[in-house]
Amino acid sequence: MTRNKSIYLLVDTSGSMEGIGMKSLDEVVENVIPRLKSVQSSQPDVKLGIGVIGFGDTAVWITPTSVSVDQWIWQGLESKGFTAMGGALILLHERLAEEDNNASFLSPLILIASDGGPTDEYEQTLAQLHSLDNFKSATRIAIAIGDDADRETLREITGSDTSIFTTDQIDQIINAIENNLYI
Repeated sequence: MTRNKSIYLLVDTSGSMEGIGMKSLDEVVENVIPRLKSVQSSQPDVKLGIGVIGFGDTAVWITPTSVSVDQWIWQGLESKGFTAMGGALILLHERLAEEDNNASFLSPLILIASDGGPTDEYEQTLAQLHSLDNFKSATRIAIAIGDDADRETLREITGSDTSIFTTDQIDQIINAIENNLYI
């Protein structure tokens, strides 16, 4: 029986990410992709799917559905606007609610990358996320980009300071991801 493992990448695409922020994020993602593909090839009974949400002025699915890790190609994102992190959490909640208590889905991996703090309301949706079993059991990793990243909000999402990394910690990020993906 094939089991599904969802990986959700929530990416800050606000104007403050332009330049070095997006370049740092691109570097992290480009280093993670081969490792994800390696994990997938070593576990044929687990289907790794990735869904990407970008959040700038609004939050949007970059990948309309979960894409197989084998077929996923990272394409740099455009930065503009504010930081609709609350909107991204709403989209995540909708998707996780569909998967919650579905026996074919393993606990997801949630990655969030941001260089600032939310410019919209996020607290209520975050509280709703905490009510979902698969969010509670998910591995949640944050990538704080730059010195102005809102580490307090990232801590609220991940539940731990030890799950917040910076872009210069690529090896630690990859290790945290891989530790969660091998079933």
